Amino acid sequence: MGLGLVIFTVRLPLLDSENVWFLIDRTALPCLIWISVFLLFMGVFHRGWSVSERRASASAASEPRASARADAPAVRMLRFAPAGVLAPDASAGDGSGNGMTLHVAVGAALVAFLAQESINFGLFVPGAGVTVAALAALFIAGKPQASAAGKPGVSTVGDARTPARADRPPARKLRSARGNLAAVAASAALIVAIAVAWPAIRASSALKEARAQAHRPLESHDPAHAPAVFAYERAAAADPLDATACEELAQWLASVAQTAIPPTARAAWLDAAVAAARSAIARDPYSVELHRLLVGVQQLKARHSGSPEDFTRTLASAIRATELYPTDPDAWILRGRCALDAATALATRARLPDGSTSSSPEELERFTAAAVESLERALSLDAQRPAWEELRRFSPTQREQVGDLLQQARALRPTP
Repeated sequence: MGLGLVIFTVRLPLLDSENVWFLIDRTALPCLIWISVFLLFMGVFHRGWSVSERRASASAASEPRASARADAPAVRMLRFAPAGVLAPDASAGDGSGNGMTLHVAVGAALVAFLAQESINFGLFVPGAGVTVAALAALFIAGKPQASAAGKPGVSTVGDARTPARADRPPARKLRSARGNLAAVAASAALIVAIAVAWPAIRASSALKEARAQAHRPLESHDPAHAPAVFAYERAAAADPLDATACEELAQWLASVAQTAIPPTARAAWLDAAVAAARSAIARDPYSVELHRLLVGVQQLKARHSGSPEDFTRTLASAIRATELYPTDPDAWILRGRCALDAATALATRARLPDGSTSSSPEELERFTAAAVESLERALSLDAQRPAWEELRRFSPTQREQVGDLLQQARALRPTP
């Protein structure tokens, strides 16, 4: 645990990212999951050993008081690290079972760590990878070994041999530990099956149907009567924690609105796409990709309606996307485009026959200044990319396009 926390703390400044969710997802979650499973198995197995110890201690009332103090809970906790890990057979030999308990807990936590890796690819971050390697080494080093000379009741620590107590039958402790392990495993499997596996299976089946419906010809220009919409909504309802169905629904609605729907019916499809994107964000509020999807759909809606209010809402969503990932130049370009669109719509809507505008100069200045600031920030962040991100830097054509947007924004600024 200490190694994981140290690596987590040291690696934070080196990840070159201010995306909070990225840092938590790749570093903190694996560490928290490992600690949770470790403590769970430590508690379950320690309880199992303690029950068998209490039963055996009833027949050992004449045992010296010093030995009783040596088996106190506080002393047993001290045995857990590091000697109890590297020589768990010694703990098992004295009847306490602490070494075996710790070994099983470390192994279970390692399995949980690797299971989490299959979800969020946490080993992509070196800090998590080093922690897993340390856990694996700990588990291998703490593997229980046979007692010396094959004699039951004798264990080894290095070259020393310690006679085990005969008043604590290991078979009873082992049965208790196995029973606890089976109960925990069965409970965990039941929880995973009910809360994770079954919803995922239902959602996967519904998603296949929805994707098939999305490729079929439209039967109506009303999104409320589209079979694909019903199928995607069923997939979303099957797994309330997964944003995939809502994300794909928003993408499909926006695509259909641009290609297969007459302009008179386009607004309803774009409204439905915005609603689907917001539903996806509600399920995964820290996903930068989903926030950018919402911005893209809102841009389509604003350009279709021409309403300054729609452009303002689009800019607010773009600002939220940059707050989630403030060091991404592409996010700042998107924010600059949204501010420029809002300024253009405001200037165009309020233009008078004589060429002047009736819009508030302060409001127009606010949008144009936001566009200029965002685009300049994008160019600055791109120039600051580290050497290992050289391939991701803007091409000359991209920088020229950003420069054109800057000129447009500056040209819209009201003259003093």
